[in-house]
Order: sequence, then C-alpha cells, then structure tokens
Amino acid sequence: CAPLRRRQRPVRVPVFFANIPTLTGSLERIMWFFRALGWILLFASIAVLVDDSITALQTGSFRLVAAGGSSVDPLVEPVPDDAPATHPLGPVGRALDDAVDKVWEPLRGRPLVDRVFYTASELGDFSLIWHIAGTARGLTSRRGHREATRLALALGMESALVNGAVKSLFRRDRPLHEEERPHNLRQPLTSSFPSGHASAAFMAATLLSERSRVKPLWYGLAGVVAASRIHVRIHHASDVVVGAGAGLLIGRVVRKVFSLR
Repeated sequence: CAPLRRRQRPVRVPVFFANIPTLTGSLERIMWFFRALGWILLFASIAVLVDDSITALQTGSFRLVAAGGSSVDPLVEPVPDDAPATHPLGPVGRALDDAVDKVWEPLRGRPLVDRVFYTASELGDFSLIWHIAGTARGLTSRRGHREATRLALALGMESALVNGAVKSLFRRDRPLHEEERPHNLRQPLTSSFPSGHASAAFMAATLLSERSRVKPLWYGLAGVVAASRIHVRIHHASDVVVGAGAGLLIGRVVRKVFSLR
C-alpha cells in the first residue's frame, strides 16, 4: 500500500507582510496624486501667464503711435479705426446672436439659475473643473494616470492654440453688460471670438468620455459650462458655438494621435 503522506500545514504570513501589495498600490496612488497636482499647478500658471500676456497685447499695457506720430494710450483713447465692426460669421452669425440672446434674457435675474451658471463659468476659468475631473478619473480607474496626463497636456495645448493663436486673429468686442452682476465674475479682456471655455469644455468631454460609462454626463457638463458664458454675457452665442466645435475637433485629433489603446 502507498505510504501515508504527512499533511503540511499552511505557512502563516504576518498580516503586515500580507498587506504589502495593497500598501504599495496605495502609495503609488498617493504619489501619482501629488504628481498630477503638480501638473495642474504648472498648467494653471502657464494659463495665467498666457492670459496676462494676451491681455497686455490686446488692451495695450504700452503706448501706441497713431498716424502723425502722436502717442495714444489705448486704455484712455482708442486708436482711430474707420473700419466698421464686422461679425466673424457675417449676417448669419449676427442673427444667431440676437435670437439666442432674446430667448435667453428671461432666464437672467433668477437667483437659482444665476447661481448655477455663474458657478459653472467660474469653475471653467483656466479649465479648473476639467483638471479636477481628470485627477479624479486618474485616482479611481485603472491606468487612469495616462488619461489624466493626456487631458492635462491637451488642455495646455488647447489654451495656447485657441486663447493665443486663434483669438489673436479676431478683435471682437464682448457683449455689453452695464448692470451690476449678482455674483463675482472674472472679466477677461481678450477677444470674444471664439469661446475658450466652450472649446476646453468640449475637448475635455471628448477625452473624458472615452471608455466611460457616463458619456452623456461629460457632454452635459460641457454644455452647462459653455452655455454659462452666454448667460453671464461674457460671450456671444456664435462665440460659444464655434468654440464648442473647435473643442470637439481638437478632442478627436488628440484621441487619434494619443490613443490609450
């Protein structure tokens, strides 16, 4: 008959050593969080510098020399310009702006609606809400750090392209708003066309919705941020439409070039 085999007792590992893989994963997430926070602060600083530089160039933190050699301060005396103000999209764009503003006017002045849209507009400054969303995505999903890093880099490139290069091609005034605002709001001094908030929002939604189960949520949030610029009278409707289209296009290009697969 076969010899009896001695039953081996399982080796007991101390609880501390058994939890080392879990602790290692937690430390990696903590380290990644601080790296992501560093990226956010870096791109926020770059966005502020770009915005300040564009503001200085377009509003004139310097003196210009008009025809005849006389010095003109553009903050006090506008540079003579006989060219009429034209809409970037022509009569169709002007008609769109007037129609949307007329429809939207009854919503302004309502406390709850004002609070929602003013908050959304402020969260969209320097793409803060999208950096927060990217960081949260990175901490809660597998390989999320790649998505968050791609989003942060894309937002930096989008800001330089739209708020820098594209806006410098247009000199469109922002909507007039003479009444006192119900909430604090940052007043940009750059060209109104196109909307950088709308561009960043829809580009971020395009990237965040990839491999996401809540795609409508991202696009809905982008829509609220973009529409808030119309509500607070910082942008015309056509600015927002073109900005949203630019954001969708940039998002598609980023997904194609920097695929997560």
